[in-house]
Amino acid sequence: MIQLYNLDARERTFSRLAVFLLLLFFSFVGRAQILLQNNFDTAAVGLGTGWINQVEAGTMPWARTAANATFTAPYVAGPYAGSGHCFYDSWNQGAPGVSWLISPAVATSAITPGYGLVVSFWALRHSNSVNSTEMRMSVWVNSSNNRTTAIPLDSVYAHNTRYPITTVNGAWVNYTYAIPASMLTNPNLHFFFRANTDFWNNFYMDEITIAGVPSMTYNTTLVTQPFTTGVGLGSNTNPMVRVAVATAGLSNPLSVSNLTFSTTGTTNLAGISNAKCFYTGANPNFSTATQFGSTVNTPGSSIQFTGTQVLPGTFATGDTTYYWLTYDVATTATFPTTFNAALTSITVGGTPRVPVPNTNPGAGRDLAPPMAGSYLVGTSAAADYPTLTAAFVDLTSRGVSANVSLQLIDSFYTNTTGESFPITLGNVIGVGPNATITVKPAVGANPYIFTNNTNAVMDFVGSRWVRIDGRQIPSDTGRFLTIENRSNAANSVVIHIR
Repeated sequence: MIQLYNLDARERTFSRLAVFLLLLFFSFVGRAQILLQNNFDTAAVGLGTGWINQVEAGTMPWARTAANATFTAPYVAGPYAGSGHCFYDSWNQGAPGVSWLISPAVATSAITPGYGLVVSFWALRHSNSVNSTEMRMSVWVNSSNNRTTAIPLDSVYAHNTRYPITTVNGAWVNYTYAIPASMLTNPNLHFFFRANTDFWNNFYMDEITIAGVPSMTYNTTLVTQPFTTGVGLGSNTNPMVRVAVATAGLSNPLSVSNLTFSTTGTTNLAGISNAKCFYTGANPNFSTATQFGSTVNTPGSSIQFTGTQVLPGTFATGDTTYYWLTYDVATTATFPTTFNAALTSITVGGTPRVPVPNTNPGAGRDLAPPMAGSYLVGTSAAADYPTLTAAFVDLTSRGVSANVSLQLIDSFYTNTTGESFPITLGNVIGVGPNATITVKPAVGANPYIFTNNTNAVMDFVGSRWVRIDGRQIPSDTGRFLTIENRSNAANSVVIHIR
């Protein structure tokens, strides 16, 4: 149950540009060896000089266009860059159709020795139609321009709820695939872009680039302890340490196959019921979406997680991916107990690496009693929590034993004040009719929570007995709390309850 009182919740439409992707693309162009490009900007040559357009099923071929006329706001109008792009007209195909766009030959002898080869392009991800989500484009490679013997690399659906799933809706996204090293022994390579549809969602593509790139190399592993607040009895997946693996390069990607932790600094091992490791990719924020290795029950002094996680490279100068060690706290844990951990070894590219540091990166997290009463949230010295994000983390870790009121004392709560969006709250242990959670303005405060997030400003996942109250005191009739999402994505919301 989530209750909203006297709340000003806003959604705005702002024109936006995927600036980070744009910068990333220019970084790639500066470092890579460009072997072939097709930007579809020259109307006179249509789909490009030497490119082959073959219809396998149906009647619709690939075509060049200057605008995606079927789209209206918030969808991007026109190409990713320049004056043109290509598309497959699934809407007018009206029945299952398949068409191939085949590149001219790329000479592998032109690749700088020691470099790998990648194919990169921009695709418009959208949910313009929900009647069918089957429009898909797959990328293939072969030593000749014969599509029947080509080798598939990967695929992208037009619809953003299909593979690879993304919250981006109505905007261009870059995709890059590494070519298997075994293919580089061929003197020439051709690249195939296969449109496969059953109706409705058109597929739009721009800025195809074939380039030689450096192989991935390992740089270092840094271990930190971002969360230091207390943990509660019976609480689960409490982050202990974060592992940041730094690499550079894109082709021949490295894999992480083992992480070995010690429970050094934990004063009572019986207080840990389970240990888990999670992988969050390039996202430095904690998430339980992807677990690495298996759960370790009742861990001892050493904890090992094994698996295979290929490290994703980009065209940036350097890349960092993240792993997290978490503890489940036993319901029988006793006071006082401190929980801590250290990463002693990580295997990257088949080689054991020594992290920095390989001892405790912080003082650990203490077993804390459940939360109860009022807490101030803001950047002033008087605040109990600097951000609402931090307060929600503590709620999830510690649980509650009585009513909890989180009182917002600042004027603004946004990315620059330290919030991580969406601000997420999960299931909190101990909540009930006499142990509720309220987020509200402090007396005299007019807080404004805002961001530009394609998902939500606040995300409640299995949360119960939560109130978002825009009043400073119960007798107020005014609205003193504003929550705004400035994203123009079609699926973005202010508050997400699930």
